[in-house]
Amino acid sequence: MKQSVQIQKIDALVRAPIESLGYSLVRIKLSSQHGEEVLQIMAEPQDKERDMSVEDCAQISRHLSAILDVEEPISGAYRLEISSPGIDRPLSSEEEFA
Repeated sequence: MKQSVQIQKIDALVRAPIESLGYSLVRIKLSSQHGEEVLQIMAEPQDKERDMSVEDCAQISRHLSAILDVEEPISGAYRLEISSPGIDRPLSSEEEFA
């Protein structure tokens, strides 16, 4: 799937840290909502038997916030949202489409 250069840069910054915490990166989405930039990162536990909790999202958020603050892949202010894919999971890789 084709990604913007900015999304590719963010992916390169966050994928390894997310995986080191025991999660898989599902999707990165950058959008504008009510004039505010929003960086949405979806992740899920690598252990497929475990559900994603609010505490999991908070852990990822704290970890990534430090990295994103230093690297600044987005110019200006933005809101970071960490979530699980949930029941309406988007298909985001070739493996998922198969």
